[in-house]
Amino acid sequence: MAEIYLVRHGKTRLNDKQIIIGHLNPSLMKSSLLETKRLALKLKDLDFDVIFSSDLKRAVQTSKIILKYLNYKPKLVLIPELREINYGKLSGKSKKKILLDYPLYHKDINFLNPEGESFKQLYKRSTSFLKKIAPKYDKILFVTHSGCIRALYSYCNNKNLKDNLNLTLGHDKIVKCIVTKKRKSAVFI
Repeated sequence: MAEIYLVRHGKTRLNDKQIIIGHLNPSLMKSSLLETKRLALKLKDLDFDVIFSSDLKRAVQTSKIILKYLNYKPKLVLIPELREINYGKLSGKSKKKILLDYPLYHKDINFLNPEGESFKQLYKRSTSFLKKIAPKYDKILFVTHSGCIRALYSYCNNKNLKDNLNLTLGHDKIVKCIVTKKRKSAVFI
């Protein structure tokens, strides 16, 4: 059985301004460092075997802050499989403008972001990684992005991703997934 904890990276200025980030690579806001520290303190007593983090800067910075406060210091592995959805040409644009110009944005899992990927592709990428990693460890931390968390939460709860496309995820939330050969589940803790 694997326990997999999912956390979202700390807040960036682009998050604050409601700008689509995707694979853009902004740093954390200084004001989000305290929130990230509080998140780390919630995790400090969990003895993770490993931390897998998106290789995007905001997730890496969050991972390093968390690692600093953990009682046990596991290995940190940076991987592209936990990156945010690739919004392609929509990256850097206002969410309000995108909703006007692309009515299927965040409504249809098959909507292919121009020069990017669909939520269906993100789901396949992130769940394939989870399935590969879960049998190898007992307790894992994923530091990732809202798109991946929505996909993995849906997978672990046997729910359609479409139902969770707009699931609200703060930068201070933790999702605990249990994955065994016979069952999966995910809850916010």
